[in-house]
Amino acid sequence: FIAVITLLTGILYPPNTWDSMTYHMSKIMHWIQNHSVAPYPTNCVRQLYLAPFSEFVILQFQLLLNNDYLANIVQWVSMLGSVAGVSLIAKEFGASVRGQIFAALVCATIPIGIIESSSTQTDYVITFFIVGLILSILKFIKENKFKYLLMIGATLGLSILTKGTAYIYAAPFMAYFGFILLKQNRLKEFIKAFSVITIIVLTINAGHLARNYYVFNTFLTPASE
Repeated sequence: FIAVITLLTGILYPPNTWDSMTYHMSKIMHWIQNHSVAPYPTNCVRQLYLAPFSEFVILQFQLLLNNDYLANIVQWVSMLGSVAGVSLIAKEFGASVRGQIFAALVCATIPIGIIESSSTQTDYVITFFIVGLILSILKFIKENKFKYLLMIGATLGLSILTKGTAYIYAAPFMAYFGFILLKQNRLKEFIKAFSVITIIVLTINAGHLARNYYVFNTFLTPASE
């Protein structure tokens, strides 16, 4: 019910939040006009230095359809992914099917989540990647498969490219991951894992970080902001 109602809301009503108007959709139109995601003159510098992944995805829909009908759907799909991911995390901790359904229900009924799932804001997109990061860490610790290591790097890298708060939210889980590897006397695996993860994260974020440094002489938020 929540998914259907928010989907209809997202498609029928155009992006109309303050953030959408001031920088999410604005910078997408600048990119299209300039045929480039390079920095451009603007009095709203948030359009330049904030992490752009969610807008990159919206940009594809904007170009394919030549309208903003699916601009809100990026957050909506991320909500569905987060609900499913939370259910799988519960399963990793031994929850029954009923427990998984309850975990999914708790996630789906978060009030701010329902509101944002039909907007162009980026909180559910980063939530989806953080949920994926947690699930990948649990899977790697249990099964020790390289594919989960790649998933850790990808989800961490994409969460950082989505919103700067990823540095804060991902930190305790990465610390837990490193602690478990060291506790199990897997020093070589610790070095290998964090080397692979670092390479993936830097590769995903290199373009945006380089553009920030070129304009503001800092990789993250400029001091004036």
